[in-house]
Amino acid sequence: MDIMAELNKIIDDYKGEHVALDENTIFDELGLDSLDKLELMMEMEDRFGIQFPDDPSELVITTAGDLKAKIAELMA
Repeated sequence: MDIMAELNKIIDDYKGEHVALDENTIFDELGLDSLDKLELMMEMEDRFGIQFPDDPSELVITTAGDLKAKIAELMA
């Protein structure tokens, strides 16, 4: 599974517009508020069959590349 392609689909569907994510895309620049991020995390958990940690300190994710790496780690 191409994680970055799936992330692009999830973000595109959520925002209702195409957002070209790459490894260096910074999530804070996408204009997502905390509720948006929570809803997206739940969608990613469903789509990838993973469970993000409940402790936010365990999720240091700034870029799409960070998120891709975390998803890959959780899928392993």
